[in-house]
Amino acid sequence: MGTPVIYRGSKDAWLIYSVMSQELKNESIDLDLSNIKFLKTNEIILLVMFMIHLTSNGNIIRVTGPKDQKARGYIHDIMLIDFCNSNWVESTTLNAISSQTAMPIRRLTEDKMPEYINFSEQYFESICEGKDLTMLNLSMAELLNNVYNHSKSKIDAYAFCQFFPGKQQIHVVVGDYGIGIPSSVNKYLIEQEKSISHALSDVDSLAWAVELNNSAKSIPNNQGKGLFNVLNFVKSNKGKVFIYTNGAFLMSDVDTNFESVVEQNYISNFQGTIVVLVIDVNNLEEIDRELVDFDF
Repeated sequence: MGTPVIYRGSKDAWLIYSVMSQELKNESIDLDLSNIKFLKTNEIILLVMFMIHLTSNGNIIRVTGPKDQKARGYIHDIMLIDFCNSNWVESTTLNAISSQTAMPIRRLTEDKMPEYINFSEQYFESICEGKDLTMLNLSMAELLNNVYNHSKSKIDAYAFCQFFPGKQQIHVVVGDYGIGIPSSVNKYLIEQEKSISHALSDVDSLAWAVELNNSAKSIPNNQGKGLFNVLNFVKSNKGKVFIYTNGAFLMSDVDTNFESVVEQNYISNFQGTIVVLVIDVNNLEEIDRELVDFDF
């Protein structure tokens, strides 16, 4: 019998990070998902990182699936367990998961990101008829590049996207088990700003990272406007964004009047970054048919 890890939902995220931080090697882990009735999109990325991190250290994971048939079917459809198998070879072609109106879980590498972003825009545009998904493309590019550049994760970073017809929402989740935005920001500030004699707190570091013209990227993609642009889009779309990174947590939604509120991360043992972007499809602009139909 292996080390038991009972995951019942997002309230147990701290346990997942606690086990990951132990850096177990060559052990057996029993991951119990039997009580799961629904998995949020950010939980998908959390479980992906958990399983891949542990298996990359030589551990063997046995998974007990949900007793709930709908939850079991969902995990099967998105190929969560298959994706995390150590011998899994990611498909060279992208195929949407039509049964769940979702894009597949994807490992992020610099050369694969543009294809994933463009295919996601095309797919969601095909099922959100008449809506302009340009801002989805731009926001995904900002998030994926931001997480990828900050990550320094040994197991890379991962993305998952899904459209929820009932809520008319598109969820985009990007995550990594790397050094986190605060560590990246502090490294940059200490190296570049000689007047900085001590590290900022995780909360202050994240607040700094989302300000206009601030960037700790080694290769500036938008001159410090990346996360700022995403937050502006969320505000205009009346959507949501949540950023979990090390000891900090940012939220921007209707409850904060779409302003960015940064506070202490309520998930203990958190390492790395998970960003959740929720787009309200009803508030997206309509496609300009005159431009689409113009014959060059």
